[in-house]
Amino acid sequence: MIASKDIEILNKINSIMKTKYFKMYKTDDLFGVELYGAAKNVYSIGAGILDTLGLLDNTKAAYITRVIAELERLGKTFGIKESTVYSLACLGDLLVTSYSDNSRNYKYGKCLVPKKKKKKKKKKLKKKK
Repeated sequence: MIASKDIEILNKINSIMKTKYFKMYKTDDLFGVELYGAAKNVYSIGAGILDTLGLLDNTKAAYITRVIAELERLGKTFGIKESTVYSLACLGDLLVTSYSDNSRNYKYGKCLVPKKKKKKKKKKLKKKK
């Protein structure tokens, strides 16, 4: 995603980078992209903590859902375009950094949990009769 207040720059970068396999998404909401880009790092640390505590997927889904609601409120407070929260710059980035072992922030969150509190996820399977 590319962000700039200058529409001509957005269009020029888009024409240079776009291929039939790669699409650039453009926005003039520069502040929203910057703010959400920083905020998602904090939330992905929280996701790492949740996973390391052994909490199940529903807990993480509830957490991410509440994060999105909080980011919406944050955006309204600062006058950020509502569409920015659902863009690749916010929601897309939040999801990948909150679920990927390749994310530094997610891994950092996992490291914050003391070893004695780390738990493996318990999966309950029903026995077939």
